[in-house]
Amino acid sequence: GSAGELRRKIARLRGVSEDGVVIGNGSNELIEFLGHVFLRPGLEVVMGAQAFIVYKLVTRLFGATAIEVPMRDFGHDLEAMRAAVTERTRLVFVASPNNPTGIANHEDDLLEFAKSLPDHVIFCLDEAYSEYLERAPDLRLAIEQGCKVVCLRTFSKIYGLGGLRVGYAYGNPGLMALLERVRQPFNVNAVAQAAAAAALDDEAFVVMCRRENELGRELLCRGLSKLGFQTWGGQANFVLSRVGDGTALFEALQKRGLIVRPLAAYGVP
Repeated sequence: GSAGELRRKIARLRGVSEDGVVIGNGSNELIEFLGHVFLRPGLEVVMGAQAFIVYKLVTRLFGATAIEVPMRDFGHDLEAMRAAVTERTRLVFVASPNNPTGIANHEDDLLEFAKSLPDHVIFCLDEAYSEYLERAPDLRLAIEQGCKVVCLRTFSKIYGLGGLRVGYAYGNPGLMALLERVRQPFNVNAVAQAAAAAALDDEAFVVMCRRENELGRELLCRGLSKLGFQTWGGQANFVLSRVGDGTALFEALQKRGLIVRPLAAYGVP
């Protein structure tokens, strides 16, 4: 029920204490935990305009207001996001690399951003795609210095365990204890925990996936550009491409057995 073995392995890997780790049924559940703990009507959540749509959905679920900040060339504009923070802000979400645009922020900028936030704001750094980076940003220094930072990771992407639904949050033990209060016991089943623990030992698989992903992304970007589509390669395991009518292309490719994501819901149809 407490995912003890998995939490211990993650704590060693991330260099945090065991009580600084919370396991979720995918990182989506952890985003919902943040809503349970910190949100209510009258409060605000700051996020990028083309950030992971679940941030907005969870914000609305708890009656809070989503403040969507325009992005800079499809990357998070941290300066503009800081300017959007008010006394009503409780959460700020940044995904790096971002889903669905693939653009990552630099570690120095993220650290500076974390340190600039007022005490009543929780900074959630979503690291779902961070394993695709050669060197992922490390916010442990900000956490150790007392910044209210929650980092999210998942086994659904580079580890390939999406169907098993395992994610985790790490950060200051005091913050993690608040998330534990709203976590249902047995939220992640034993098979998923065992698979996730084994995946952490298979670094060769992660390295191989990162290498193959780089080759595939380069090939896809080159091909889309040759077809005349403006394309942002990003740093994740997908690319963003301006194709004209995203929904029409989605439907046409689906008939050929290919699934892409149309982004009309993200304001970029």
